[in-house]
Amino acid sequence: MTGVILAGGSNRRYPILKGLIEFKGKRLIERVMDSLNILERIIIVTNRPDAYFYLGIPMYGDLIDFRCPLTGIYTALFNSVDDILVSACDMPFINPEIVRLIKDEASERFKNYNAVIPIFNERPQPLLGAYSKSLMPEIKKWLDQKKCNMREFINDIRTFYIEESRIKVIDPEGLSFININTPEDKERAEGVSQKSSDVFGL
Repeated sequence: MTGVILAGGSNRRYPILKGLIEFKGKRLIERVMDSLNILERIIIVTNRPDAYFYLGIPMYGDLIDFRCPLTGIYTALFNSVDDILVSACDMPFINPEIVRLIKDEASERFKNYNAVIPIFNERPQPLLGAYSKSLMPEIKKWLDQKKCNMREFINDIRTFYIEESRIKVIDPEGLSFININTPEDKERAEGVSQKSSDVFGL
């Protein structure tokens, strides 16, 4: 399975590229890479390859000029030789054991499902999930219609949801699903420890 870091967002709410934000001694994208290292390979989907060239891993620009996570997922599936496990580039606390759980479930469930998505806080978390190459035609159909709501998309396909109770065994506070969209998010995240995330309302 290929790990995919989505780093092609519009970045409207942060003054620099979110993947390059320094956080506890590392850039966010480097922290995500560390969390995905259990996978066979890692690629980045980005329209700013110059910013991430120093990482030394393959990068691909969006195949379709329509900015949204589904575009990045479609681009990754097109360029990957196998199924993918996706993460956003701005998630500083991803637990590698959550990645392992998603990967293992996908290996078993992709016989009957197209995606494997964890549940936390009673909501699906599609930006840390696995997607089958079989989804390419369906994603293309959605993008052709300019549709890009991730939760609607995963509800429309054959998705296996990992129950919240199983996620909480590994990550009781759901830190893996925190992302940083604004400077205020970063400030709050800097106060988060592995023992307390109530500042995020999780």
